Amino acid sequence: MARVTFEAIMTDDRVSAVMSGRCLNLLAMPPENWDGCFILSSK
Repeated sequence: MARVTFEAIMTDDRVSAVMSGRCLNLLAMPPENWDGCFILSSK
């Protein structure tokens, strides 16, 4: 799982700490009918 990888390197990488937190939030409250993909609508 991505969260495990982010947690393994987050002490040296601030972005990984943020991503780990996002993973935890999505696990706790997944969006309804979410298939795990994000469609970016802007840059």
